[in-house]
Amino acid sequence: MPGLTFDELRLRHPRLILQRVEIDPQSAGLEIRPVLTLEPDITFTSRFIIHGVTAAHLERLAPGELEWFGLQLGLIETLSYWKAACPPVIEVAAGWLTTEQLAWWQDLLVQGLGEFFYRNQLDFTRPDLVQWVVTAPEKVFHHPNPTASTSPTRSILLPLGGGKDSLVSQDLVLNWLNHSEPATRAEVGYLVVNPTPAAVDSTRLRPVGQVITVDRQLDPQLMALNQQGYLNGHTPFSAMVAWVSSLCARLFNFETVAVSNERSSNEGNVQYLGHEINHQYSKTFAFEQSFQNYVRSVMGERPLYFSLLRPVYELQIARHFATVIERYPELGQSFRSCNVGQKTNSWCGHCSKCLFAFLILSPFVAPETLSNIFGYNLLTNLELEPIALELFGKRDTKPFECVGTFEESLIATYLTWQRYQAQQLELPALLTKLVETVVAKEEHLSERSATLLSAWNTAHSLPSDLEAIVKPLTQPLQPKPTP
Repeated sequence: MPGLTFDELRLRHPRLILQRVEIDPQSAGLEIRPVLTLEPDITFTSRFIIHGVTAAHLERLAPGELEWFGLQLGLIETLSYWKAACPPVIEVAAGWLTTEQLAWWQDLLVQGLGEFFYRNQLDFTRPDLVQWVVTAPEKVFHHPNPTASTSPTRSILLPLGGGKDSLVSQDLVLNWLNHSEPATRAEVGYLVVNPTPAAVDSTRLRPVGQVITVDRQLDPQLMALNQQGYLNGHTPFSAMVAWVSSLCARLFNFETVAVSNERSSNEGNVQYLGHEINHQYSKTFAFEQSFQNYVRSVMGERPLYFSLLRPVYELQIARHFATVIERYPELGQSFRSCNVGQKTNSWCGHCSKCLFAFLILSPFVAPETLSNIFGYNLLTNLELEPIALELFGKRDTKPFECVGTFEESLIATYLTWQRYQAQQLELPALLTKLVETVVAKEEHLSERSATLLSAWNTAHSLPSDLEAIVKPLTQPLQPKPTP
């Protein structure tokens, strides 16, 4: 069906209905299946399989709690199916939502699909974009015992994706755990959604007591529609992880969910129709606060969802990750962040994610070590110059990937140049070009580097005891020269 326009698709498919959410405890775990209909005749079924859930886990939940979480998982899946045809009505028949909750989901649709709207050049400001209608009987769920725990210990669920950010969170929490007093010692568990080899390696190399695995499967009909010419684009994956991890925290008795979204994610990619479009919206502090408020209004204080790395930048995280690689060389070989090479568990070496990761590690990791990790020295590849300029903010848009701020990319390049000079190494071709055309024209880079590496963002949700374990990432530290 190539060539159908936005308005033609909406005319053909006037309504998307979240019909029901099927909840099926199985021997292998818990399966949650949101079922949706794209009128007139397409039915989708998503699947979430939470492995290891037993009857004892389910008994921890209050009556109606599992159904409430199932509804939220159905709603987060609704965004993925809605974008195929952008029907003007979303009907919720699977459960009740208040006016405030509907407004929350509308806001997530607009901001979480911002990149989708921009890439497809759709007007998301039009008043008839989408209307939410609830047809389920009114049944408001509030957790009957929403009080916070008074236990002196803390139980932390760490979602791990196999990238450097979650590995740094893992390192900080486990170091804290190993050095804390027995009376205040925390329990730590890992959560892996749709396990990749890198994520599985991170759980095996630094084991803890509990590893929770979740498989999430979209209906294959969605991809078939995309191939027929229906609309496609980015959805807020991290928002889905927020809902899944919060449910898992309740099932497996964790007080807190500590994700690894950093300060850098707050910077957007481009202005469109008077709004900032941010590929990483569901990683931002704005989303974090909004999500906390939504869950707290129903569940009370448990679980507490926050980002452990919110106070710091990607460059500060990379500096600490360099020490992780030194202590655990296997993690240096196994960590991945490249979306292009995800299916082959590799770095493609040619995308913005690869170049950014290489850039921010270059001031702190020896060139030969990085070349071994990424397959070659990306700073020798002049074909990556346009991507570098996008990372510096010298083009119209910032790459639509999970990359750091313009300033970080610039500072990382400057510090890498300084490292090469201090060690009297020959500058690779791309680094030479970037220094000549961009870096050398900037002012006060030494002072700006010091400011960025010591920065601390007070806009965060960290409890005070966990704030203390992240603070060392702001300490002045010079790049370590190669022996």
